[in-house]
Amino acid sequence: MKKVIKVILYILAFILIITSYFYIGKLINLIHIVQDAHVTNYDINGNEIYSCDGINTNKNYWKYNEKNQILEYKSVMESAVGKEIYLVSYEYENNKLIKSIHKSTGKIDKEDYNILYVYDENGLKIKEIHSKNGQTLYEYDENSRLVKKTSPDKIITNYSYDENGNCIHEESSDGSIKKMEYADDGRILKRTHINDKSYGNRTFIWEYFDDDPEISKKWYDEDDYAPTWMVYDKNGEYIETGIKLDDGDLVTKYKKVVKYKYWKNGQIKSKKVYTLERKEEFIKK
Repeated sequence: MKKVIKVILYILAFILIITSYFYIGKLINLIHIVQDAHVTNYDINGNEIYSCDGINTNKNYWKYNEKNQILEYKSVMESAVGKEIYLVSYEYENNKLIKSIHKSTGKIDKEDYNILYVYDENGLKIKEIHSKNGQTLYEYDENSRLVKKTSPDKIITNYSYDENGNCIHEESSDGSIKKMEYADDGRILKRTHINDKSYGNRTFIWEYFDDDPEISKKWYDEDDYAPTWMVYDKNGEYIETGIKLDDGDLVTKYKKVVKYKYWKNGQIKSKKVYTLERKEEFIKK
């Protein structure tokens, strides 16, 4: 009888240990989720004033004037070896940004530099003068739409538009081309890259599901990858993404919960995004 009781006690102890590991694992996972929350704070006018992507990531701060124009942006990264700060301050004249001053301290491998902004009589930016990299030139059509940009490396990019003002064609002197197609409401349907330094030759396609509460948008590379499904909340924050496989299975890549706080005027005061599920691998067809 004693042996039977001893065996039962061993079994119960084993079950208790396994259960404890399960709940401890759940608790540790919950702690990681809370620590890795993406936090964004806004002022009463809707301007972003603070953001942080979670533990061991940069903390970002913004300041504005009474006209809601940004005066300062600061990014701070603290580590065991010290604090690194990237700071940008902005100057205005006649409600136009005329200068931005970029400074770095700590171990950030960046040079300090300034950018001057020049406008035409219509208030359109026609030139950016970078103290290190040179100048960028802009030209516009009679509808104030950008039609030509000349970068510091002398690469010229030309832009053309449809009757609704959507940019449908970008072509650069380095041989890269980008073509876009849009729905009647202005949402993008298709984007084709040709000789692109980042994308090569690829075409992305979007589909929208306004009547389906489960799926808001789908995009995919028509040649290489399975469709990616996107679900958004009422504030436009995406809360789930997934990849649709050929067999019809939907593999979740990210699943999120978003907690909001609001100012009395209805503006979002703070937003915390918790990632509950993450699947990093990119699944091919």
